[in-house]
Amino acid sequence: MGPTTKSSGRNLESETPLQAVVLADSFNERFRPITLEKPRCLLPLCNTPLIEYTLEFLAVAGVQEVILFCREHADQIKAYLNSSKWALAYSPIKIIPIVTPEARSVGDALRELDTKQLIDSDFILVSGDMVSNIHLEQILEAHRSIGESSIFVLDSETNECVHYEAVEAFPRKRRMVMDLEIFKSHTDVQIFNDLIDCQIDICSVEVPALFTENFDYQDIRKDFVYGILTSDLLGKTIYCHTIKDAYAARVKSLQTYDAISKDILSRWTYPIVPDSNLQEKDSYEYMRGQIYKEKNVVLSRSCVLGEKVLIGTETEIAENTKITNSVIGRRVRIVELILKILLKFQGSNVTITGAYIWDDSILANGVVLEENVTINKGCLLSFDVVVGPNITLQPYTKLSTHVQTSQLQDEDIDDEQGKTLIQYRE
Repeated sequence: MGPTTKSSGRNLESETPLQAVVLADSFNERFRPITLEKPRCLLPLCNTPLIEYTLEFLAVAGVQEVILFCREHADQIKAYLNSSKWALAYSPIKIIPIVTPEARSVGDALRELDTKQLIDSDFILVSGDMVSNIHLEQILEAHRSIGESSIFVLDSETNECVHYEAVEAFPRKRRMVMDLEIFKSHTDVQIFNDLIDCQIDICSVEVPALFTENFDYQDIRKDFVYGILTSDLLGKTIYCHTIKDAYAARVKSLQTYDAISKDILSRWTYPIVPDSNLQEKDSYEYMRGQIYKEKNVVLSRSCVLGEKVLIGTETEIAENTKITNSVIGRRVRIVELILKILLKFQGSNVTITGAYIWDDSILANGVVLEENVTINKGCLLSFDVVVGPNITLQPYTKLSTHVQTSQLQDEDIDDEQGKTLIQYRE
């Protein structure tokens, strides 16, 4: 649990509480069909909801008030927070949920923030899928005194960002165009293309108003940052702070979900690791080989646990089972299984009988795999999906029992129990 104040010689009681704005919605569909039934910020990363990592990061930074923007599944988010440690009397953070079902972008959320006039001073802007162990004290002081791969052009003396370009993976960018006017006021600049944009923004109180004035701003980087750097009328500046000895990343796609899971199990995010037991009911212990195990786990004598494995409580793993690079949920029953390479996440109350699961697959709560089932690379099985027996799923198959006709891409398949099995393809 992070501290509520920072040690300094100032009278903090007379200061405005440090605020943060957390965007619980990602405004994209990368985790569908799972997010049709559950918000992304509540998806478990190493058996801990993503929002826990974000709130813990903000608590350590000394944030005292969090404005949480919710769009989809707001009732689930509120219910979770009300039952979590953040609702207790000794919680260092006051959370104010704001439901905006009509918001379709970050810009819409910030315009709503400006309308409600909830911001009193500088604030931290992050998404609800942020994992970080950065200490923000020095960055906040630097701000007051003055991701993806991207190109940053910074003033060598002040670290003012004078040019920014996002770099897409395809097509490959081979050149960059800068306005020559930049060099009249910034004679010494540095160009970086090896920085990761962790998308932690410390904003002045004027930022929501700028989104209101520029109604076409939708994205922070593509619209807002670009508009600030290219417009002489706004008269605003952006500064960058580079960090070399800390960790920060967003779970914004299935690929980053995979990578950040590995980083957590490898302890790159220390002290935000499973055996820190961020939730009050967690009971993880760290074992040799980067294995994390909760209490009441039943392992057969012949099962083999490789490196980077996390197992939740009341899970039973049967004979002749090999598990490596995997996250196993709570109350999972594995009769016979080979998990090879990585199972990104396996939810609670999952039953697996004689199945083979390969690279980078996700199984949500209540999934049942019957005999002789093969799950190939990158498959995503949403809540309560039943597969088998004698079925092989092609790579990157997505299955759900949730009926969403507007998102249907392949024909419906009716199972024996009368449910509709909706198949998605990437």
